Amino acid sequence: MSVENADATFDYDWIFLGDTVSVSATHTITSASQSEEGIYTVVATNALGCQSTANLEVIIENCDIIIHESFSPGN
Repeated sequence: MSVENADATFDYDWIFLGDTVSVSATHTITSASQSEEGIYTVVATNALGCQSTANLEVIIENCDIIIHESFSPGN
């Protein structure tokens, strides 16, 4: 997730479930599990302390892909 046309002079805070999860213009979810699903809020703050916020809903769908240990591509 990222702020489009991010201004380098602003501070950015990504908030999820009341906790700050990133302090940059981008936030990456590395393990797309359903525990990462929900509403993320990004707060942009300028040097004068003025703030703007935006919300993003993340939905993670379970695809139920199972790869058995005996699987071998090409066999």
